[in-house]
Amino acid sequence: MNKKLLKSFAAAAMSVLAIACAKEQVGPVDGEICEATFDVAVPGGISTKTIADGTTAKELWYQVFDKDGNVIAGLGKTKHESLLSDRQTSVSMQLVKDQTYNIVFWAQSEGQTCYKFDDLSQITVDYAAAKANEESRDAFLAVKNITVNGPINETVEMKRPFAQLNIGTADAAIAAKAGVVIKTSKVEMKGLPNVLNTINGTTDGAVDVTFADNAVPSTEVLSVNGKEYTYLAMNYILAPAEGKEISDVKATFTAEGKDPVSLSAFSVPFQRNYRTNIIGNILTNSADFNVIVVPDFEDGDKVYDLDNINSAGALAALFANGGSGKLTGDVELTEMISVPAGKEVVLNLNGKSIKNTGRSEAIRINGTLKIEGDGTVDGGEGGNNKAVLVANGGELVINGGTFTVGRDADNAGNTCIETWGGNVEIYGGCFRTDVDWHGWYYVLNQKNQQPGTITVYGGRFEKYNPADGDDNLHGTFLAPGYKSTKIGDYYVVTKEDVTPVADQAGLDEAMANLTSEPATISLPAGNFTTYGKEVTKGKTLTFNGDGAENTNFVVGKNLGVSGEGNSDYSLENADVTFNDLTITTGDGLSYNYRGFVRAKSLTFVNCTIKERLSYWGGVVKFINCKFEPNTCKDDHGNILPDYNITTYQGTEFSFENCSFKSAGKFMNLYKEQNVPYVVRVKDCTFIATAIDKPVLNMKSYTNVEYKIYFEGTNIAKTEDGVEFPLYGGETGSNAEVYVNNTLVWSKGQAF
Repeated sequence: MNKKLLKSFAAAAMSVLAIACAKEQVGPVDGEICEATFDVAVPGGISTKTIADGTTAKELWYQVFDKDGNVIAGLGKTKHESLLSDRQTSVSMQLVKDQTYNIVFWAQSEGQTCYKFDDLSQITVDYAAAKANEESRDAFLAVKNITVNGPINETVEMKRPFAQLNIGTADAAIAAKAGVVIKTSKVEMKGLPNVLNTINGTTDGAVDVTFADNAVPSTEVLSVNGKEYTYLAMNYILAPAEGKEISDVKATFTAEGKDPVSLSAFSVPFQRNYRTNIIGNILTNSADFNVIVVPDFEDGDKVYDLDNINSAGALAALFANGGSGKLTGDVELTEMISVPAGKEVVLNLNGKSIKNTGRSEAIRINGTLKIEGDGTVDGGEGGNNKAVLVANGGELVINGGTFTVGRDADNAGNTCIETWGGNVEIYGGCFRTDVDWHGWYYVLNQKNQQPGTITVYGGRFEKYNPADGDDNLHGTFLAPGYKSTKIGDYYVVTKEDVTPVADQAGLDEAMANLTSEPATISLPAGNFTTYGKEVTKGKTLTFNGDGAENTNFVVGKNLGVSGEGNSDYSLENADVTFNDLTITTGDGLSYNYRGFVRAKSLTFVNCTIKERLSYWGGVVKFINCKFEPNTCKDDHGNILPDYNITTYQGTEFSFENCSFKSAGKFMNLYKEQNVPYVVRVKDCTFIATAIDKPVLNMKSYTNVEYKIYFEGTNIAKTEDGVEFPLYGGETGSNAEVYVNNTLVWSKGQAF
């Protein structure tokens, strides 16, 4: 899917012109009468000359209501005696001092009959004879609430009570070469409102509408984000003053002598005074399109990338389009949003939250939704709330995050995750509901008549055991080969050969009672260490963290105290793998050589390495790891940049798809024993905040044999783009350096 954009509001500049006008007295005859003049302006259009330029709305109606919006006896709707000139006119009337009024202004095309009103407090849209691409359906509304304190002369800025739906294609020229030139279009929509309550701005009704086949706009182009598209359809849709409408759209485009081209878009968002543009290569690939919402019928100056979601509208548009995105801000939902059937969405919560303030589920899934990353989906409270509901045919995959739901209006429990015939797979995350219902916490639930499936491979579930399955259908939600372990108020799901722990005491207990290996330990958020433990020596272990941002594994003793516990022998002769956690070795300031000593092999996968990590041992592998900048203090207390990693003894070090950031100090190969030494660096990136040392610095006091291999990494730069060396060291080092399988340096050459 191409990049999807959501543009922000940009107000159109208004101009007014006072001309001759009619005069009427409004209110009690015995009150003091004040002259009131309203300069009325319909906004100008965008860069086109016909579509949405406002020139068709020349017929002006107005009506005065009391402060509560009631009709004033004897005063009905009034049609202005002349048409708007250049989108502007002026209206005068006599109002009673110290009275409050609501004055409704309505502008439409001359003689237009599709808008029905007995009085201007309510306008009904007649879609029965609607045709596609009718610019004459453009209309404008303004409501002026005013208290009369003396003579009045005010500007009335009119706005459309509509959204405008545009469909444009970028491949018209390509299609024309195949003889496909679109002449007419038809648009069908579901559940559109058709009643406008003008004074409070709300809408009513839900009608299915067909904008009948009609000639496409042929003299204009649709410009979106600086790119031009050929118009296929344009229609006006009534929309409420607040919030947005969601509708399914089906369009049919017809060319002479060719089969019609169809487009279907589900859950398309519409908002008052906004343009919803469906654009793409529609004639050659009707599945390749984006939905872009542009405020105020104008091009805004602020752009939101729908890969980065920070509003309910952007999230709804992502769901409607499909594709992937991440939250960049907290999102509040006042109503449920859905993933339509046929759409696939990947959403990274990115540490942000989705909060539902409505009275139903926050998210409904008819298509496919994958949720990953840390963050929260809060289903809200006060009604039949849920965090996520998976409808029949829907697919939900959860890899992380926190999912919670509050109580209903009767203070009883709601369901957090529920399936109505859809399929749910849970690989991680935390799940809870505030209260129980008849003693059962409905964290996971199946609809009895249409259960669907729930399969759990991981995660933490408060006061609910996934092994117990559904409250009524029973069974188990655990995947084959998985178990559920109760730790405090939570049930933690892991593979059968994995031991979950809650805290450091739990880790100590698990290691003390270890009866077989290899063993895998699941670590939640928190700080952990094996320092000083004899039981870990010589073992084959895997430590799985809850993400590098949550789980911290401390090497050595007494963080923040320089010189204490620098050497960690707890993994001596052990083979250990660390997954998805952070390795912390110091306070970021203290000069230290804290690290693991004499391990047989260490592997770090998806880990973050903070401060300098030192190592003296055998084989070490880093895969998809991030090395953060480090500093230290010299003997005089001065803060200096420090290396990401220092090696003292080992046989092979490898770094694959890792990222380094430092003041030019990344790897220090420091050898005191004459043992052959291999370093492999593949597909890694190095960003220097300053240039101090090369990427890899070799140093030894004996004739150590080095073999260094750089693959897919042949250049290093500073943040400003200045290149610096990949390798360097003592001139006499017994080393060979290869870059992409080419020998570039050997013993005897100058660094």
